[in-house]
Amino acid sequence: MKVLVVGAGPTGLTAAIELTRLGLSPRIIDRRDSASTLSRAVGITSRSLELLSKSGVSEKLIAEGIAVQAACIYLDTRLALEFPLHSDRTYFPTILGLPQDRTESLMAQVLSGMGVEVEYQKELTFLTESEGGVVAQFNAGEEARFDLVIGADGIHSTVREAAGINYPGFDLEEEWSIADVDTDGWPPKESSHW
Repeated sequence: MKVLVVGAGPTGLTAAIELTRLGLSPRIIDRRDSASTLSRAVGITSRSLELLSKSGVSEKLIAEGIAVQAACIYLDTRLALEFPLHSDRTYFPTILGLPQDRTESLMAQVLSGMGVEVEYQKELTFLTESEGGVVAQFNAGEEARFDLVIGADGIHSTVREAAGINYPGFDLEEEWSIADVDTDGWPPKESSHW
């Protein structure tokens, strides 16, 4: 079976790793120039770690991450709420804190070790169903046929649009800023502070 995974973020990498672990050899592409070097998101749930444990990814993530034990929420400078994030009934007892770029890097290393490389600068430009499969067109005029295409290409998904699947979400008008900052004297690393 020929499978194309579009998007090499955590979702696409998970799909590619699991397909490879099950004996398929998917092709995974991403339109970005290279892997991200920004943290973007930092939380990995216990269920995700459980799913990735069969391929050996979880062990690498846990070794590098931080077990977040509690969440602390502030109003202005006053601590308004603190609650534990710990559970003994799950695969991993809490949320694992690890920047998304490190998560993706470790996942891509495992996938590479399985013989599959992420193809960066490869953009899906068009997708159409054909007899018993799907024909994908890429930048640079390349065309290939697949039995299955998995869309993990984000909010502006070419796969979703080609399949005619509506995205019922909405844009927030607020401006957001995310920064990676190293600082001395920050509250305990094992807590998430909001």
